[in-house]
Amino acid sequence: MKKLSYLFILFFVFQINGQQNMDWVIITFVEEDKGGRHPASTHYWITKTATISEVGYKVPIFPTYLRTEYSSDCLTECCNGKKIDLLTSTTKTEFNYPKKHIEQTKELLKMVNENREFLQRVKITWGDQKIRRITKIYGTAIKGNFCECEIYGLSLRFADGRQKVLIPNGKYSLNSGFWESDIGEFVKFYDFSKVRPQNTL
Repeated sequence: MKKLSYLFILFFVFQINGQQNMDWVIITFVEEDKGGRHPASTHYWITKTATISEVGYKVPIFPTYLRTEYSSDCLTECCNGKKIDLLTSTTKTEFNYPKKHIEQTKELLKMVNENREFLQRVKITWGDQKIRRITKIYGTAIKGNFCECEIYGLSLRFADGRQKVLIPNGKYSLNSGFWESDIGEFVKFYDFSKVRPQNTL
């Protein structure tokens, strides 16, 4: 009973301290090496629609984690505005997510993967053309809540110079009509080739 009460309080804290409901675009990078030894990998990044600027030619993106591969400690601390290191854990690290958070995160991941818009394809070759890295880039426009916080430690090595991450925290819905808007068209043709997308070990 005490554990259930604790999880309920945690979930309440997450909801109160999370970001307000906003418009976002999840950028999905799917990397695959042709001729190499590494299997395909998928990495998720995010941008707040309000920060996209056609005039300044910028789509400021940051790592996001749509699977519960981070600890519940990180979730709590991020939603409370504290610095976190998602990629380091100890024997004291907790993974006691509220059931509702797990369900909402799974629903978000499914929504992103099933409704993504193909944006571009980037090809890099090296080793006398024997190895080719193909990166397919997709975008999914959504509405919902994310906690935003700074990172430190090992997480900084997998953020391509960014110093913060965003973590899902709430219910989500598709932002229908985004890709027909001027900002949506701008994102479709924005150059994401300079991003080093790997944000997991």
